[in-house]
Amino acid sequence: MSQDTVFFDIETTGLTDEDKVTVVCTEHYETSTRKVFNFARTVTDEERAVLRRDLMLDFDSATGLCAYNGVRFDLPFMQRALDIPADKVTQWVLKTSDILEQMRLRDNAVCKLDHLCTINAVPSKSSSGLEAVRMAAAGRWQELEQYCANDVRILCDLYRKRTLQHPVKRDTLLDLSAYVAPGFYSSQ
Repeated sequence: MSQDTVFFDIETTGLTDEDKVTVVCTEHYETSTRKVFNFARTVTDEERAVLRRDLMLDFDSATGLCAYNGVRFDLPFMQRALDIPADKVTQWVLKTSDILEQMRLRDNAVCKLDHLCTINAVPSKSSSGLEAVRMAAAGRWQELEQYCANDVRILCDLYRKRTLQHPVKRDTLLDLSAYVAPGFYSSQ
């Protein structure tokens, strides 16, 4: 059984080293339990520390993590912006299934999440990363949280399909069971 696999996505104020994490959304695959860690709404250092601790506990206790561009973007960004120790992030990377990273490594191919959704008949994203930066700048927190949570839901929907049509090499299938922890699909 694929106990406690956590899907995640982050939103930021931008892409530079000075930018911050605004929101991290997670969904526990098996229970569909969703969490929102809104760092932009924290007022005190103590509130931020509690949120950071809770997020780290969630990631630490997960038997697996799933993301889209999480290995090269989300996790390194979180490490820097939330001051998470490198050894902890390395442990997370080692248990992360990342469709985009697998396409990079296996096929030297990349695509936007929306394109992958379109090719595989999964509802598309509700907005864009650039608009998410604008949402944060304008303090549109509820809309930003919904956008981030929707991206996580989309990722869960893709994994539920198990086999995806490759968005670049149309004649190739992506069997996600090759990229997740053993037993992930055994309960389905």
